Amino acid sequence: MAGRLIVSVSGIRDQTLSQLDDFSQQLAARGVPLSLFVAPRLKHGYRLESDPTTTEWLRQRRAGGDAVVVGSDSRLFAAPSWTTSSGTLIALPRNGFRLLVGPYAMVDLVRGTSCQGRVIGIGAGFLTEPWWCRTVVLSAERIARRGGTVRLAVSARQLGKPASRQAVLDAIDLALMHGCAPGVYRWDADPALAGAA
Repeated sequence: MAGRLIVSVSGIRDQTLSQLDDFSQQLAARGVPLSLFVAPRLKHGYRLESDPTTTEWLRQRRAGGDAVVVGSDSRLFAAPSWTTSSGTLIALPRNGFRLLVGPYAMVDLVRGTSCQGRVIGIGAGFLTEPWWCRTVVLSAERIARRGGTVRLAVSARQLGKPASRQAVLDAIDLALMHGCAPGVYRWDADPALAGAA
């Protein structure tokens, strides 16, 4: 049984676009789309709305098939640092969100179902040491070999570091070698419900 592969990048901003653009081209050559975790605000006063270059880049990536998570018109939600309170879980469906991307599962907020699968990543709340990079590669290989969902996460800043970047690419290559189908985080409406709406 073949598994799935989902690659996400966080910390997207003007200062990380060059390494992110190169990384996304390498993934496109492998046939792997990206899930882009976008924060409207970041530390040190960064505001996405004041960054037209990044905004346009995100529009182009979305038009090319990548998923933009926590965008202005997204139905997907990934909490900062992967931490979601019980109040957030109640508020998300009320505010139009359909899929919660959590650290251990992807939760369909409409159907009340979940797809188990742990996120393994580098940076943005995950370790970045060389031993951890090796652990990420080995974990991805083990999950893929067992037909599971390989959920890789990396911060855009880490893509500028050769060891971190290579570890993510190696993990992707191993998942593909084991037959994982690449995809993005997305919520699919039930055809019966979509017709009724």
